[in-house]
Parts: sequence; C-alpha cells; structure tokens
Amino acid sequence: MLILGGRGLESFESAITAGSIPVLTAMENMPLLQNGEAREDDHFSGENPWYFLSVEGARGICSAIAGGMSQLDPDFADVYAGNLDNMLARFDELRKETNSLLSGIDLPGAVLMQEGLAYFAADMGVTEYIEICREAGTDMSENELEEALAEMEKSGYGLVLIEKQAPQGLIEALEQAGFAVCQVDILTGSNMLSGADAYFAAMLENARAFASAVQK
Repeated sequence: MLILGGRGLESFESAITAGSIPVLTAMENMPLLQNGEAREDDHFSGENPWYFLSVEGARGICSAIAGGMSQLDPDFADVYAGNLDNMLARFDELRKETNSLLSGIDLPGAVLMQEGLAYFAADMGVTEYIEICREAGTDMSENELEEALAEMEKSGYGLVLIEKQAPQGLIEALEQAGFAVCQVDILTGSNMLSGADAYFAAMLENARAFASAVQK
C-alpha cells in the first residue's frame, strides 16, 4: 500500500493508477489554508499542503494514518491505536515546551518567505504577516530581492521567517537590510529519513529559533 500526504503535496499523486494498490491519503479531509483559486501555471495558488509544519496539522495527519491503517489492516488495529497514543503524547509535550519558550514574548508581525511557513507562524501565535512568494531553497535575483525588500519595509514587520535550507547569501542580505531572520527547518530532504524523532527534534529547534529571533 501507499501512504500519501495528498492534496498536492506529492507531484506524482496524479500518476498513481486508481485501484492498483491501496492508497491512504492522510490530508484528505484536513482544513488546509487556501492561497486563492488554484491555477495550473502557479503551484503557489490553491490549497497549501504544508500542513505538517503545524503541530496540530501533524497530529491530524497521524490520527488519519492510524485510522486508515486500522481499516486496511484490522488485525493490527490495536497496534496502530497504541502507536497513535504515543505520538499524541509526544505532540502534547512538544506543545508544552513550545508554550514555555514563547511565554512572556510579545509576538510581532512577520514576513514569510516560504509558503509552508504560514502554518508554523500560526503555531507560534503570529496573526499578522505578509508573504513573499519564492521557491524553497532558491536564491533571488538582484531585482527580485530589491522588490521584496521594498515590500517588506513597507509592511513595517521586522521579523523574517525563511526556510533553513535557503542560500546563506540570501540570509545575509536580509540581515544586512536590518531584519531579524528566523531560519525554520521545513522538514525536507534526507534529515527526515530517521522518522518521528527527527520531526520532534526539528520542530522544537524551530520553536527555539523563533523565540531567539523575536527577542533580538
């Protein structure tokens, strides 16, 4: 069988032959953020599938996987339920540690420079932000950066959230422009191959990076 995030997260989803193997789509009924009407020529539009960058989103995804697996493999339903209970306890602990890090901090508005960071920002309590559309892991041309900085300065927000995987030159340019930069691990690449432990460690480190950047 195949477990997918779904809802546009995997580019190969549409290529899977219906009925060829059991497919569990974890985010099928999740309340995803909407980035306007979906357009074929713009993957930044439509549903935002980076729900796993929210602790509550990840909780929902794990619950959906456990429920789906229990239906597909009922002989081991108790095992899936037990595993889910363990995961939910870890999410509760992560939320507790995050709340402790954010206690007493005045939360500013922010500039988001990667589409999935809207979920992380909401988790951190950020309610006001603008978004700069760019592909994760890519640099910006001189003109693109100039236009982005003008929009960012106009917003009045001094905090930038950007993926940890962004080019170092771009990070330095933002800092030189006077912005406090919070680098957030967006959980892509080989660091996720070690499973749940890597997820919880990365999300806690993200919360620490946020708290540190806000207090600069």
